[in-house]
Amino acid sequence: MDDFLRGRPLTYQLVKTIGQGSSARVYEAYRQDAMSGFRQRVALKFLHSKNEVEKLRQEFSSLCRVQSPHCVRLLSFEQLEGRPVLVLEFVDGVTLSQLIQHCHLSRALAAEIVAQIQRGLRDLQKVSLCHGDLSVDNVLVDIQGQVRLIDFGLANFSDRCNQMTPMFAAPEVLKGKTMSLAADLFALGILEGLMLRKWSLEGLHEWNPGRYCQRGHSYLAPEPQNRTWRQLKPSQHSQRGLAEKVAKVKKHLAQSGQHTMVCPSAGLVPAFRLKKARPLLSRSAILGMVLASLVWLSGSSPQSSAHVQAQIPSFIEIRSLNWLWYRLEPLGKKDVRRLQGYSPLGPTTVAPGRYQLHYRTAQGEGSLALTILPGENKVLQEANFAGE
Repeated sequence: MDDFLRGRPLTYQLVKTIGQGSSARVYEAYRQDAMSGFRQRVALKFLHSKNEVEKLRQEFSSLCRVQSPHCVRLLSFEQLEGRPVLVLEFVDGVTLSQLIQHCHLSRALAAEIVAQIQRGLRDLQKVSLCHGDLSVDNVLVDIQGQVRLIDFGLANFSDRCNQMTPMFAAPEVLKGKTMSLAADLFALGILEGLMLRKWSLEGLHEWNPGRYCQRGHSYLAPEPQNRTWRQLKPSQHSQRGLAEKVAKVKKHLAQSGQHTMVCPSAGLVPAFRLKKARPLLSRSAILGMVLASLVWLSGSSPQSSAHVQAQIPSFIEIRSLNWLWYRLEPLGKKDVRRLQGYSPLGPTTVAPGRYQLHYRTAQGEGSLALTILPGENKVLQEANFAGE
């Protein structure tokens, strides 16, 4: 069917956002052949960068060589409304992260997932590629119980190595080595440990290079050359068990509304028909309310003004694309939440006040004393973490 569509005029209708990261946003969509009216369900990956179209086109041609039932198929590379877009096969299922969080996986089911991931990695190896960012969010399990790898092969392009998920990176990668199949196997060992409840997703946020290394382990050996394949074979019985788990998790997510996000902005692709929720208040209405409150404040007492000023939201943003773990701790305020995670960090609401920002990079550790004023958008970039 893809050969039938190739070269024909196509239009796209976006349905909803199904994923978002630092480098791209992914939508569920339908593409329609303008001549025959044939509709196909796809995933559209809008890449944020407009400046590397030719490089992305070369990347697409390389990844198109991958023919594997355990890797999501790339259907085409296009430019829509001036933005580079990868058109991908749509997978009806859940991420490994959702599966781990919402159900218990037996040893047999965990072994089935590991076996299928191995198959996918072997298929990438056949065309001289590695995955480069194997994580709980880049492994899908569909409604048939089949595992699919997504976002594979990006690390085969040297200037995009910093797109890896640090919690699943092998120690040698964090020390500056390039991504490799051995690093993929290390990430697979971390995934297996999560599925078997040897450690938790929350525990990985305090990730420490070498913490999970195990000598003699086929995946988690500290030396890359000592990591090896296992003799595993997928099982149809276990695959049916996975399908049952996926159905239960999908039902739970549907009932809780966790997978029904709408596209946040029609302005991203204005020529597309976009289903989105109508906002309760328009921007102009919200602006009017803000202006009215400022007028009210001008006539209020100093005490009330100071109180309201303390409630004005502030923001912090970390724009480092290199590997960087952070923990933002408020000083002298026990009731203010702490932030921790990995860069980049988009604009995030914080209370005004004094903070200590602790961070860890591939080069070392450090901390910064910060004062965030009411209404301020504190932006930290690479230069703020240099020379520590």
